[in-house]
Amino acid sequence: SEDEFRDHIAAVKQFFGRGVLLRKSVFLADGPAVGLSQRRLLPLMELTRSALPGLPIYSFIDVYTGERKTVSDWRALARLGLHRVYIGMETGLDELLSLLNKPGSADELVDFVHTLKAAGLLVGLIVMVGVGGHEYREAHAEATLTTLDRLPLSEGDLVYLSPFIEHPGSGYVPLREARGLTPMREDEIEEELQRWARYIRASGVKAARYDIREFLY
Repeated sequence: SEDEFRDHIAAVKQFFGRGVLLRKSVFLADGPAVGLSQRRLLPLMELTRSALPGLPIYSFIDVYTGERKTVSDWRALARLGLHRVYIGMETGLDELLSLLNKPGSADELVDFVHTLKAAGLLVGLIVMVGVGGHEYREAHAEATLTTLDRLPLSEGDLVYLSPFIEHPGSGYVPLREARGLTPMREDEIEEELQRWARYIRASGVKAARYDIREFLY
């Protein structure tokens, strides 16, 4: 609720104390927070803007979660401080998205990014390098890099390359085994990551590493 969110912001500011002045941005969490309806989201953005004025606001969303917002909706959020939206793209290969049980498609992603950019927002796209194993290596790379080429990316946008980590006991393992897919070794994934990074940077877009292991507590 708005009251709970207001209390949360106050607790965050109390936790940091004067250290909050060293913070350069706000991340609106958790999960795809900006997928909330405008009715719920706008008051929360206003509270954030009021309590932490001047700080750009970042948040995460995926292509298929939450309310479908118009360019006008996103512009309203931008006026309240939303600066960059991070998107779990994962892959540009629809077949691989289906394997991962993720709805959506490359075409939907392209349309979505065009909407965000038309609203004046920056994007950060997160892709998984190595997912699908050796059997999908080339198709995954070709489709993902081709999809990135279709996006109206500019200075300030980022592509995050995330080495795919296969966790024992995860839902991915039986899916991979049922398809007879061969996992890529860590050094092979690293080689692939560097190949993608060179291609993306050559197109004039920033590429950065995003290792999920750095965010496990």
